[in-house]
Amino acid sequence: ESQQPSVPCPSRACPSVAASRRLPMFPIASAVTAARCSPTSPRTSSDGGGGNHTGHIVSADGVKLVLSDGPQLVTDIWYKEAKPGMGVYILDGRGAGQWRRVISQEGRTVTLDRPWLVAPDQTSIVSISTFQGNYILVGNDYSDSTCAIQMFGISIGHVIAHNTAARAGGFHVWGLCYGSIQPSWYCQMIGNEILEGNGIQGSCNEIPAKDSHIAAMGPKIAGYDSPLVRCVVIRGNHLHNNSCIELIGSVTDVVVEHNTVENADIGINVEASVTGAVVRENKMINVD
Repeated sequence: ESQQPSVPCPSRACPSVAASRRLPMFPIASAVTAARCSPTSPRTSSDGGGGNHTGHIVSADGVKLVLSDGPQLVTDIWYKEAKPGMGVYILDGRGAGQWRRVISQEGRTVTLDRPWLVAPDQTSIVSISTFQGNYILVGNDYSDSTCAIQMFGISIGHVIAHNTAARAGGFHVWGLCYGSIQPSWYCQMIGNEILEGNGIQGSCNEIPAKDSHIAAMGPKIAGYDSPLVRCVVIRGNHLHNNSCIELIGSVTDVVVEHNTVENADIGINVEASVTGAVVRENKMINVD
């Protein structure tokens, strides 16, 4: 577990008004005494970390990538050069949505672990940052925390499946920008349950608490218009009360299907900034 600072969550549309369709709020005292960890921190959280380049390139040839020395989209750079094992992410332009691992960097030239399927060019925007990928979080039970599972920043190819959350904020992937632009790509949230959507704090540390959610979130970044979150699957989850499914901010290419939402003010919230979302065959029971 790692505690995260209080970071304002992007605008959400899950009001916390106790309407007739919602289940009663749980007693705060009993929740505090039953908690097995701090109710003001996530139960399972990654932390993306910084990088050394977010900008254009000069050229790409096989496993060699030459970085531009032009303006950076992120000025809060944590590393002078790419470290072995870091990720190289094509955020925009030719080849967008691909990633590779760093072998080494010499001057402005980065050596990669393998060639690109579609090589980037001078139209491409590349971020070099830490790598966190292919995590499998399956069959865990969470209670009494801000968020049961959050992927905070870099998250590539994670599977979050068949977990339960009670008064624990739910589950989300969250593309971010600190020390580098940190995408969240190709993640799946499948077959999870939110048993009790109430909480002491919201899933992003909001006070008063907002409803729990299963969400893909990509906050808008000044000067950067490309999606932070790509290719997410939210399938077969069951939200029993006081919770919703959300697609927020800079998100593209998402499938939301075969989910059940009960006893909630809002079932599925898709913000206008989201593109390429397929929402189908979801079941709403007692939802406004």
